[in-house]
Amino acid sequence: MNDILTAALTIVFALCGMCIVVAVPTIAIVTILLLEQRATQPQQKTKDNLMPTLPTPVRLTDKSSRDEILTALMARRWFVNTSLELRDRITSLDDSFNGYIADLANRPEVLEDGTEQLSIVELHIAPYGSIVTVFWVKTPAGLTFWDQTMPDGTQGPCRKRATYEYFSWKSGVTPGAKGLVRILDINGKVTHIVMVIGTKFATNRREVGAIGGFGSKAWKTFIAELVEELGFTSEPKVLARHELSTVTPDSGQGNQSPLLYCADISSEDAKKIGEVPNPDEWEMHNIGPLVVAVTDIGKLITATDEGYLFATLLRMANKGLLDPKYLVA
Repeated sequence: MNDILTAALTIVFALCGMCIVVAVPTIAIVTILLLEQRATQPQQKTKDNLMPTLPTPVRLTDKSSRDEILTALMARRWFVNTSLELRDRITSLDDSFNGYIADLANRPEVLEDGTEQLSIVELHIAPYGSIVTVFWVKTPAGLTFWDQTMPDGTQGPCRKRATYEYFSWKSGVTPGAKGLVRILDINGKVTHIVMVIGTKFATNRREVGAIGGFGSKAWKTFIAELVEELGFTSEPKVLARHELSTVTPDSGQGNQSPLLYCADISSEDAKKIGEVPNPDEWEMHNIGPLVVAVTDIGKLITATDEGYLFATLLRMANKGLLDPKYLVA
């Protein structure tokens, strides 16, 4: 019995030895592979030489609660570094500015190119709700250096710090809606496109452009403006509603991206266009409808330069709502 026990223990110890012999090289190999994998992965990025990895933010909108918006805003380091006066001014804006404040809360500390937003240094709000926001920023390393005392008291040389500004509306990045109207004959064929024409205050000249205006409910805004600007006495029957996504007219200047639409009406309802003048007291007095045959759209494009008009026509062609051949003069 003792001999059998001794033999069994010998086998057990031998097997344990084999496990150790096998396990040690295995652990070593796994460790080497992990180290090699780590070596091939990008090293930890620092704010001094590489752009940090940005988390995917939760997008706030004008429909988000005020508490949710302000909580997110106050967590932004650049907002904490903003003067108390400007912080109080922003947080005291009424609810009609929720879209603007939500957009601010969505702005990270570091943009995708590595530019750091340090603080807001100026805020200009016009009576109707157009806003210019000026940020103090720090551009990525390796750009122009200068020697100057900064707002935080530090002195150069350091990464170039400068200001960036952008234009926005109090209602946020989607301040309203723009679009055009298609007139269909009894066979459903598109014969004309309806838009507006009249003097625009900003350009100080007569312009041809898309229908639309400001409003938090995009489609209702578009229909309301359609009735007013095209001179209907009542809302025409919309045969079809076509959503054409959003458009950003100038991403280098502003963040507004209104929704684009196309509405179809019958040739019978089209006879009612221009029955009454535009009742909107805020519009320039000569804003009114312009009905253009689809065969003349190409000529119109060469004679005007209104961005929303171009964007809507292009989206209509892209979605098969307008034959692309009509875009050519």
